Amino acid sequence: MGVVGVWRRPFPHGEFPKTFFQGGKTTVGHYAVIAYRTLFGFVFMLFVGRVLGQKFDTVSGFVLAVLTAITVLDSRVPFPDGIIALVAWTVLSLAVKFLSLKSSQFNTAIHGKPTVLIDQGKVLEKNLRKANLSLSEMLSMLRQKDAFKLSDVEFGVLENDGTISVLKKSDVQPVTPTAQGLTVPSEQAPNILILDGQVQLKTLEDLGYSQGWLLGEILKQGATDYNDVFVAQVDSSGNVFVDLKNDPAASQKVQAKPLLLASLKKIQADLENFSAQTQNEPAKTTYQHLAHQLQELIGRVQPYLRQ
Repeated sequence: MGVVGVWRRPFPHGEFPKTFFQGGKTTVGHYAVIAYRTLFGFVFMLFVGRVLGQKFDTVSGFVLAVLTAITVLDSRVPFPDGIIALVAWTVLSLAVKFLSLKSSQFNTAIHGKPTVLIDQGKVLEKNLRKANLSLSEMLSMLRQKDAFKLSDVEFGVLENDGTISVLKKSDVQPVTPTAQGLTVPSEQAPNILILDGQVQLKTLEDLGYSQGWLLGEILKQGATDYNDVFVAQVDSSGNVFVDLKNDPAASQKVQAKPLLLASLKKIQADLENFSAQTQNEPAKTTYQHLAHQLQELIGRVQPYLRQ
């Protein structure tokens, strides 16, 4: 049986043209037709997406996933045809993203503009219909922003990505230090001091803390040793959070004697830190002397304070 070189559409009995993967031949014109059809589908998708108010990235990604599935799983579709459609669709999507970044007018034409849904506490029904949103859908989106009552909302905007931005009325906004004219220090990133029983010595040294201080902190929170700690974290204010490997032990009441031992070790560690940080020689000598005396005292009472 001879090999058919060119197949013409429409195909009888739902057949597809054979490609070089199937033992046949194709022409450049055949692939051009696929690219043109992909372009038509892409433009139609843009139009329908704008009319229905759907996000471009979502619709484009969905179509791309469908094309990929058809190319890989549908044996009736010639593999090169599917690849051409996928490549064309990807190139068009990247072109739209590039042009959107370069031109604000093009970006508005493709993605639209934010839509004001609530202005000065009043729902704008016209804009609601324009955004293809029902009142129940808008209320659901408001609840996700912790706005359960329309009377609490001063301004609401439907963004291009489909989310809603809400500005609550002044009398229902939470009180902040800024609103009260207070100045608070900025919060820095917390640091891990113990991870799975292992002390992070470099972090401890960089922060200016000693192992004695760290041991005192974890003892106060129910640990008996570093190995009992799954994670220990310190914030910029010096507060230590401790999570024990054996969580039930963390809920047990901390006894007075171990707590006293932890406090003594913390004081001794603080004295060592003060000695290392001060430039005053008499003060440095005093801190070192007191730290040494306290260390001796801890050594004598420690057997009696442990349980």
